[in-house]
Amino acid sequence: MNWIKNFIKPKIKSLFKKKSSDSKDALWATCECKNLIYKEDLFKNLSVCPTCGSHHKLTPDERFKIFFDKQQYEILEVPLPKDDPLNFKDTKKYTERLKKAREQTKQSDAIVIAKGKLNGIDVTVGAQNFSFIGGSLGAAAGEAFIHGIQNSIDNKNPFIFF
Repeated sequence: MNWIKNFIKPKIKSLFKKKSSDSKDALWATCECKNLIYKEDLFKNLSVCPTCGSHHKLTPDERFKIFFDKQQYEILEVPLPKDDPLNFKDTKKYTERLKKAREQTKQSDAIVIAKGKLNGIDVTVGAQNFSFIGGSLGAAAGEAFIHGIQNSIDNKNPFIFF
């Protein structure tokens, strides 16, 4: 076993890896116009680049913080059906794709449902996350959507979906 090739070289390469502006710890974001934007300023501008007007993708959490009064909301637990009832196969197993997407997004599926207030009115809101396998709609996303609508009906409040 070559310890220089297998151990030392990867360690050195990791020191020079470019850190992504997508990480939660980063203070700056890069726009497609190649300008650096302070993340707090981008958030205050509703995730629109002040230079070129490009709209950046929002996670459900970011969308909810912008949308709800005083950034206060509660994520609703939604029922989760069996992960892969059809045993779908592609270049990867669907269960592997789900596992990776769940780790990356910290969500159980592509759709998140929350409740809170908008201008003092109770509302139920759903948001779809493109980062979760391209926002794909499976059984779990359908269940979440139906759960959001049912919550809205039960509480006699509007249902809004992004």
